[in-house]
Amino acid sequence: LDADADADADCDSSLGTLSGEVVQDFPWNDGDEEPPAPNARVLAQQAEQAPITIFCDEEGRFTTPIMSGSYTVYAEDGDGCFSAEQSIELEACGEQTIVVKLIDCID
Repeated sequence: LDADADADADCDSSLGTLSGEVVQDFPWNDGDEEPPAPNARVLAQQAEQAPITIFCDEEGRFTTPIMSGSYTVYAEDGDGCFSAEQSIELEACGEQTIVVKLIDCID
């Protein structure tokens, strides 16, 4: 009997895990500093669908299970700051870890 047989069992979920962090990468930051963006919102959107909103913690970190598929991901904070969009592919039972950089703010 193989004690590790269950460890390699196929996953039967259609969900994957999206996680990462949001940082502040503004031109006016000192040097290469990219501090976390506390309580930012990450939005993950599939084509023609409403975006899924994921809330970050005080350190700008997030993790959530979402349906597998292709997503456009971007972030914003409560001060009108935003990131560029990035495309990801999330596989069922997989995990995608990303860094989303806030790059500018609306005055």
